[in-house]
Amino acid sequence: MSTMSKEKMGAEWRLSGCRTKEEKEKEKIFMQGIWKDDEKGCLCSTFYEIDMGNGCVKEWPHVLYHCLNSITSIGSVMYVVGGLPSDMFSVIKPTVDAAYMFYLESDSGWKQIPPYIPPIPDADTKLPFIFPAVVSLGGKIYAFASSTRSPFALVFCPTSNHWDTLLPPSDVGFFDVHSSSSAVADPDNNRLLVHFRSISSIYAYYLSDNTWQLTLDSFTCCAKHMVFVDGVFYVYICHHGDLVMAYDTITKQRLEIVFTSEVPINMLIYKFDDMLYLGNGLMCLTHHIGKSVDSPSPTVNIAKFRFKRSTDRPGVLIITPLSWQTYTINSLCSMLNYYSF
Repeated sequence: MSTMSKEKMGAEWRLSGCRTKEEKEKEKIFMQGIWKDDEKGCLCSTFYEIDMGNGCVKEWPHVLYHCLNSITSIGSVMYVVGGLPSDMFSVIKPTVDAAYMFYLESDSGWKQIPPYIPPIPDADTKLPFIFPAVVSLGGKIYAFASSTRSPFALVFCPTSNHWDTLLPPSDVGFFDVHSSSSAVADPDNNRLLVHFRSISSIYAYYLSDNTWQLTLDSFTCCAKHMVFVDGVFYVYICHHGDLVMAYDTITKQRLEIVFTSEVPINMLIYKFDDMLYLGNGLMCLTHHIGKSVDSPSPTVNIAKFRFKRSTDRPGVLIITPLSWQTYTINSLCSMLNYYSF
């Protein structure tokens, strides 16, 4: 089947906003925070899980040897990829660290994955792999450097326990990824979609034949908080009445946003940390507030909204604001990363 026919397949139900089967809504959010260990004089990662179904907050084992990671999962196995060594003021050797943990066996802690050592002549070059754009698809993990002086991309196979280098599109010749959500999965077409900021383009990487194809050549919006669902990119817009920008990759048009009710003022005044897709047309925005006079304990706010395509107006996206939930975190850490599962 050709690439073009793969893209067109299912376009009708995408335009109608209806999936062929019901999705299971995700009820848990996995969060990474950072805190300073004054005794050891280093920065450390800490992890929490919020269960939105029962309101419980659970602390997970720490990763003490590096921080500023990105999170993904394959099945019931959670992964953290990238980051800085604990002593970030020392010379950073050019390695990419990662660790994994079985969700149902979290008490056993994190297990290290063999690091990837990129082929760089100067072994003492500082090459932090901070908040890489990490996405899992087809049983593998794809990681794109988002904050390095020499951008590169990697593929990790859990079966072989080995990293490989992913080459960029031949007509581009380099990777240009600048945020942790610049790469997203499109499982319906078995491909990754990667935003190249400097050339305002979206390239698709097809897993079946390891090929790249230019998908959008005029995608100029910032992709800091980006989600892809049913052929549509959703980008969170801070302090904007529409909340999100929605761009249909089938029609190559921006969708008009229509709300079913008044948007809560909190959803407009806060600058949210992240936007997550929870399944079945449900999205949420996350926001962390540290300890202050007004907030004696650190909290995480989660604002949910549901979206669907209008059946009689194909160019309209209907958004329904839902609940606003607040969770107390018994830690002085600052939340930096979120992942829904």
